[in-house]
Amino acid sequence: MRPIDADELKELRDKYIRGEIKFDGDEYDLIDKCPTIDVALMRRGRWVHLGGDEWCCSACGFVISTEGSWDKPTKKYCEECGAKMEQEAK
Repeated sequence: MRPIDADELKELRDKYIRGEIKFDGDEYDLIDKCPTIDVALMRRGRWVHLGGDEWCCSACGFVISTEGSWDKPTKKYCEECGAKMEQEAK
């Protein structure tokens, strides 16, 4: 398995459609040309309870509200930075 940069793949596809780049093969060549990403760069974080119904991402500080509930958010990723939420801070 080779993790690739999806944004770069989209850019390559758009250039191919516009005729700015050419490939000898087929559309799979676009995937082969796409750079590999380092999956270790994935951000990880936790939902930190600020009090009441407010929680923040430990990776970027983005604050969300659980709309009146004091329960930990069920979101698995921060909508601001994309960090994967591991567990609640104690």
